[in-house]
This record gives sequence, C-alpha cells and structure tokens, in this order.
Amino acid sequence: MVVVVLAAYASLAAILGMLLGNFGRTEGQVIGIGVIGSNLLAGLGGCWWPIEVVPLWAQKLSLLLPTGLAMDALHKLVNFGASPAAVIPHLCALLALALGGGYILSRAFRFQ
Repeated sequence: MVVVVLAAYASLAAILGMLLGNFGRTEGQVIGIGVIGSNLLAGLGGCWWPIEVVPLWAQKLSLLLPTGLAMDALHKLVNFGASPAAVIPHLCALLALALGGGYILSRAFRFQ
C-alpha cells in the first residue's frame, strides 16, 4: 500500500507540474511559483518536521493539502502500523485531485 500511496502522490505532483507549466507565461514565472509552492506545501504538509509537534489547527490544515494527505498516509502505514484499509480515504482524495487536475489539463492544454 505504501507504493500505491506514493504512486498516487507522484501522479498528482506530475499533473500539478504540467498544469503549472501549461498556465505559466514565462520560464522564470513557472520556476518561481514551483519553488515557492513546493516549499510551502512541504512545510505545511509535514514533510520538514513531524506534524505532531505543530498546533492542532496546523495538523488539520495539513490534511487539506496533498503533501499532508500523503505524509499522513505514509505515517499511518510505516510508523504507526495501521492496516492498508486505514489510508483508503487518503488514497481516494489524492486520486480524485489527480483526476480533476488531469481533466482540467486535458481541456486547457496548449501546444507550443
């Protein structure tokens, strides 16, 4: 199940990168937004430190972000020994976001 969660997160990250590349106007704009966005998502999602050490409101906020969903699912599976069924909601949310982003990308993709 760890591999499935990582694959769902990787597909969402790829879709978000393609969306950013599609809607960005210049290379510098895409790079800047990508770097700042990935650092914000990593910090707020619990990728830099254990999310358990932050206030409760920040823990709840992390579950609204793709990084927080992936990290929570991985923590449940690897660190806390949860069953694979415990992360199905996380997996469904990541896949729904990836499918939604893929739909938007398929409608708005522009060739250069």
